[in-house]
Amino acid sequence: MNLTFIGMAGAGKSYVGKALARRLKYRYLDFDVEIEKKYGKTLKELISKYGENGFIKLEEKVVIKHTREKDTVFSPGGSIIYSKNAMHHLRRHSLVVYLDVPFKVISGRVKCIIDRGIITRGAATLEQVYTKRKALYKKYAHVTVKCGRDIPLKKVIKAVF
Repeated sequence: MNLTFIGMAGAGKSYVGKALARRLKYRYLDFDVEIEKKYGKTLKELISKYGENGFIKLEEKVVIKHTREKDTVFSPGGSIIYSKNAMHHLRRHSLVVYLDVPFKVISGRVKCIIDRGIITRGAATLEQVYTKRKALYKKYAHVTVKCGRDIPLKKVIKAVF
């Protein structure tokens, strides 16, 4: 069984994913790291070079390449929900868990959407990005876990299993 954690930048996908992978003795795969390794550039550089739509296609290729792996916890970037094809593969080959973190918490963790390399889809502020994405995260998730400032691993495990 595979697990995929989706949510905004700063939601805790990497933290929860790594902790759960250790506990389950699963492999942990951060798609942003895989993309940077494969293309030899930062996310911000790739977005600048290929544009938002081009970057989403790069992200999609990396996701689809790995979705058939077994016993893996996946942590894609927050923009993965803009690729219907990637989300189809993730939903088909893993349990997709949305970490629903309030905007106030996200804004405290993510200081600059430009420096972070966040796909904005025309949104001017982090709050606009958050608002646009929230419905898509809910749409694609098998399970939604409401989180606060702290993300209790026990709560995530209970929701997943």
